[in-house]
Amino acid sequence: MGSVPVISVLFLGIAVPALAGYIEALAANAGTGFAVAEPQVAMFCGKLNMHVNIQTGRWEPDPSGTKSCLGTNEAVLQYCQEMYPELQITNVVEANQPIRIENWCRKEKKQCKGHAHIVVPYKCLVGEFVSDVLLVPEKCKFFHKERMDMCVSHQQWHGVAKEACSKGSMVLHSYGMLLPCGIDKFHGTEYVCCPPPRPEEPVPRPPPSNEQPLEEDEEDEEDEDEAVDEVEEEEDDDVIEESVAPPEEPSVRGGTVEEEEDDEEEEEDE
Repeated sequence: MGSVPVISVLFLGIAVPALAGYIEALAANAGTGFAVAEPQVAMFCGKLNMHVNIQTGRWEPDPSGTKSCLGTNEAVLQYCQEMYPELQITNVVEANQPIRIENWCRKEKKQCKGHAHIVVPYKCLVGEFVSDVLLVPEKCKFFHKERMDMCVSHQQWHGVAKEACSKGSMVLHSYGMLLPCGIDKFHGTEYVCCPPPRPEEPVPRPPPSNEQPLEEDEEDEEDEDEAVDEVEEEEDDDVIEESVAPPEEPSVRGGTVEEEEDDEEEEEDE
């Protein structure tokens, strides 16, 4: 019985740090309903900013009808805090993949339909930073890099992870950030590299049978014999036609025609 509490403590020691941010978010979100999506914001210059309704999971335009195209990470963090005042937003990070968002609006219009754009949203991080849980598929490998002397953006660490996978003749499968050191800046990254997908191998053609080519050769020889016979018959017909052809009439030369025309002209003059 004494081993059960020890196992429980170990399990809690592993699980609690990973759930700390989520528990804080639920505590700060008390009374607002159960969240079905993580807080995110997105921007497209010329259109109103968008944010996720964490109760419905849908993207909605800026409620004030004025905010658009934020230029700095500090402004993005402030906008996250404005959109989710009930949550303890402490940082932001770019999403790993672009997504398609519908129903963008222009300024002064809060209800728009039919306008879609593909953008990379920002995740609004709640409470203490918790790194992403990365799944490692079969034949793939997990890596991480930490540089306390480097404090760079999400995009820069993405480039580092992609290049590291490439050097190992692999491709980047997934990645996440480690150790935040500023707004959308981090000291490290974790990533998963996988072997490149193999091109589809061509389906081997079945070997030719031994009988079929012989039959085809015999048919080809018969066809060739028939063709030779036809050619010989045509040549014989040509010889016969040439032998019975009537003798050609002597051709009328230019001088003869001119003499006949002169005779006709003399008769007309008379």
